[in-house]
Amino acid sequence: MVNKLEEYKWSSYRHYAEGEVSEQLTPHFIYQSLGVTNKLRQKNYCELFKGGLEPRLVNNIREATNGNFVLGDSRFTEEISDALKQRVVRRKAGRPAG
Repeated sequence: MVNKLEEYKWSSYRHYAEGEVSEQLTPHFIYQSLGVTNKLRQKNYCELFKGGLEPRLVNNIREATNGNFVLGDSRFTEEISDALKQRVVRRKAGRPAG
């Protein structure tokens, strides 16, 4: 989609990493815990993005997005399925047995 995080139009990265003012964002408590000053929080936030995602995880995210299903552990998928009242995980390919 973009080469750099700050290039994505809807990203909060510029706000959290570079201090760009946005009245639409309320800093998350986890972000607040990254440091005692804005500069330190920004520095530590940027560190979170220095490493890339593992190719396997990227593939799992793509498959979940393209297949329109939830990506998470069994507890999470069960909670989402209950909330939406529908199946949220991929079924086995092919005809059902029986």
